[in-house]
Amino acid sequence: MKIDHNLRCFEGLLPDHRLDREPFKVRHNLQEHPALSLVNLQQVLPRLPKDQVFFSSGSLNMVDDFDRAHIDQKSRFSLQDSLADLLHSNAYIMVRSPEVDPSFKDLFAAMKSDVELVMKAQELGDQTIDPMLYLFIASPLSITPFHIDRYSTLLLQLRGTKKVYLYPAWDERICTAKTLEGFIARSGVRPNYQPEMAPLARCFDFGPGEVLHIPFVAPHHVENGSDAVSISLSIIFNTKESNLKTKALLMNQQLRRLGSALPWQPQPQPIHANAVMDSLKGQAWQLASAVKRALLR
Repeated sequence: MKIDHNLRCFEGLLPDHRLDREPFKVRHNLQEHPALSLVNLQQVLPRLPKDQVFFSSGSLNMVDDFDRAHIDQKSRFSLQDSLADLLHSNAYIMVRSPEVDPSFKDLFAAMKSDVELVMKAQELGDQTIDPMLYLFIASPLSITPFHIDRYSTLLLQLRGTKKVYLYPAWDERICTAKTLEGFIARSGVRPNYQPEMAPLARCFDFGPGEVLHIPFVAPHHVENGSDAVSISLSIIFNTKESNLKTKALLMNQQLRRLGSALPWQPQPQPIHANAVMDSLKGQAWQLASAVKRALLR
């Protein structure tokens, strides 16, 4: 398989200067990687720290709280029993940072290196910010509820099929500016799915060997196929651009709070409406954070 330039994992990724601009699909060559075999996963998952393995029933729907599924929708099977019979255990297993296990170390380094090559080509920085892997193992027909991520994502399908419903980022018909700001600030606000959003979704049929780019703060939900267990791996990260937009969103939330205390209640311009203003707000947040840290020393 031809790999672009020095890319080790992804085929066709480097010429795509669309990172965080729009979703797109390319191919990966990790199908036979030993770390991702079911045998290795059955060994690795039980020995990972318990706070990295989120285990729930697969009987979720689009309006469930994805962050609380492992609490609100507990499976009647144990993790070991579910792994032993994924076809029938109706399980949804999400693993945060499997790269802490030695078997994932080289894989994570190779994926991170590929992403950074693409970032450099797009002038989005030389290094990923807070990169991490997520592993998803799910029984047939499992659903990943509607949600937004606070980072950019490359999602790789390894086994089984799924449909990924992806909505445009920054679209206030799907998620208002105020809701997005609160979500990024972790203030207890989360975006909710509404049936009238359905026509705005772009559906990607997704199978083994494929990679889907989910742009920064692009809402989405997922339906697994009925024929097989689904295994997916994602690398999440921020670029210098998305990191600055995160800070701008945090700044906007503070401006909105300050404005609500004034008689005329001014509303800040939404992020992503003006690149210059976004940059200024992000820099202002960075400066305010630095001053706060200095005062607390």
